[in-house]
Amino acid sequence: MEAGITDHVAQLIRGSTDEHFWSETYDRELRDVFAVQSELARSIAEKVQVTVTGAEHARLTAARPVAPEVYESYLKGRFALNQSNSRAAVEESIVYFERAIKMDPTFAPAYVGLAAASSRLGTVFSVLLRTRRFSAGSLRKLQHNRQAR
Repeated sequence: MEAGITDHVAQLIRGSTDEHFWSETYDRELRDVFAVQSELARSIAEKVQVTVTGAEHARLTAARPVAPEVYESYLKGRFALNQSNSRAAVEESIVYFERAIKMDPTFAPAYVGLAAASSRLGTVFSVLLRTRRFSAGSLRKLQHNRQAR
């Protein structure tokens, strides 16, 4: 397969019988990853005879191309954010999200990732820091107060 080309295979299998009743292969450029997702959703909806409203159809067909390097940076950010709760991993994810935003300021998922990472830094780690400060300094005070009674 050529560089920059992705291969997607979609299959529908009837759950009750394990019968394979539809499959399709989609070879597309990596920059069209969202267009492929939209095309897959439309194809599957047609096969399972789902009624798609006008608004849903517009949303499914509104995919825009994304540069592969933008999407890759976003995915690396998601991976770093989800792989660990360490401060270093969260900070690494922020670097990837910011890189994706710098390359494409209109790529909304990178902003969502950046918000999630920033939120995790602001809540999890500030609570941990306060807890560590409390446990180190206040524990000595509590022990001292108990001994004084």
